[in-house]
Amino acid sequence: MIDIKSVILRTEDEIVSSWIHSEVVVSIICATYNHENYLEDTIVGFLMQETDFPFEVVIHDDASTDNTAKILAKYVEKYPRIIKPIYQKENQFSKGGFKPPVYVEQFLLGRYIAICEGDDYWINRNKLQIQKDILEEHSDVGLCFSKAIEINEAKDNEERIICDYNKSGIISSKTIIYNRGGSIPSASIMLRRELFDYLRNNLYKFKVGDFFIQSYFSIISNVYYINEPLTIYRRNGIGSWTSNLSKSNENRFNNEREMLSSIVVFIHDMRSHKKSRYLLKPLFFYYKNVLYYVLKNLNITNVAKLISSTKELIVGCIKSIKLF
Repeated sequence: MIDIKSVILRTEDEIVSSWIHSEVVVSIICATYNHENYLEDTIVGFLMQETDFPFEVVIHDDASTDNTAKILAKYVEKYPRIIKPIYQKENQFSKGGFKPPVYVEQFLLGRYIAICEGDDYWINRNKLQIQKDILEEHSDVGLCFSKAIEINEAKDNEERIICDYNKSGIISSKTIIYNRGGSIPSASIMLRRELFDYLRNNLYKFKVGDFFIQSYFSIISNVYYINEPLTIYRRNGIGSWTSNLSKSNENRFNNEREMLSSIVVFIHDMRSHKKSRYLLKPLFFYYKNVLYYVLKNLNITNVAKLISSTKELIVGCIKSIKLF
């Protein structure tokens, strides 16, 4: 594993000199917000990539209130042909429904998309080359990924391997969907942009993008696993989704109700694909949790509110089951 702090970066001219043509092949999407403690590692992981093809790095800063934008600007100045910043003046995520991959996709030039958020980073200099070669060799594969090393900042940076499937090759749609978004480290993903149409038009509807990106590609194409850790995933980092997820029962209920609602919509959209039947398991999982909360917290003062907020959703679940 590369020690990201000890990497000595090449100049932009040195990076570009290894490219055998000028057309961008891979576009890297990086969403960042208040990642001043992490973003430099992320950018170094991008710039240390050794490829024979051009790649671009599009970094979306969602109106950070710390020094994230300054750090980004420093690297844009040094690598203007590679790093392309998008600076928001107002935070878009807080407005609801905003998904950085969908927004940023319109600015991309590459035919493949790699994803890495601003608090994760890559640890293999050949990550992009390995994944691009796999996608070019396997026309049936829409997405490829690797296992990752998770660093848990809430446990003194304890490390463990996640998403380990022991052997490189195709991972079943069933395996990916049944794990409800925990099957693929998002920072390890590379996907075919030509298959992005549905997500471009629909991802904004869904509560948590990771589950639906992973499930969608596993339903419409094959997904290929690389049996080596190519990336670091930070858990409970400052400003991360895992650290901000509320522990209150009411907020957990709202999160799971929104996930259930999203899965109902997704099942309806994917109903023509045979592999969409695997979506019934996460549907039942969130249905059970929502129903349990309603029954556990039912009392004379909130009965009307709980029933009205879940009645339509439960009907939608029943209709989804009938599709199969």
